Amino acid sequence: MPDAQEIREHFELRQALEGQSARLCAGRATFQERLELKRLAANVDALYAHPPVGDHSDDWSFAVNEVHVDLHMRIAAYARCGLLKSEIEKSHVLIFNWLYDTTRGQRILPLNFHQDLIGTIAEGDPRKALEALEAHVSYGLKSIQVAMEPLVHKNWRLKQQPKPKPRLARR
Repeated sequence: MPDAQEIREHFELRQALEGQSARLCAGRATFQERLELKRLAANVDALYAHPPVGDHSDDWSFAVNEVHVDLHMRIAAYARCGLLKSEIEKSHVLIFNWLYDTTRGQRILPLNFHQDLIGTIAEGDPRKALEALEAHVSYGLKSIQVAMEPLVHKNWRLKQQPKPKPRLARR
């Protein structure tokens, strides 16, 4: 299980990569691509706003995760920088697995969280897009830190067990 520093560092990397992606996307995305991002963001927000009750929560969590990743990867695609997109994809695998495994069914996001992000990117101002994406990722970091806190404390004793003392050899 990752510790708090590892989580923070991965989110800092994600913030740098995706911030650059949003900045480039704001300047390079076509009108149709901006509309597509807005549609995807509305879908992500609608899914988060209506979590299921009962046995379908695992299916719902997986579907939300999939649509959420797709939105972020489309931003990267519309930035038109293949290397940047590839690096974001690598960082997403780990981060979204943490999110999926630890916050399944628990994540409550602000109303229109993704639509507001995409609205800012779609305005076309690279500086504002960068700032919006950085704030978006920071919110995600805080969310996962809160969700993982009980898990870290639960496993603390396992990580902190004293090491056995070496035996002295008999002569």
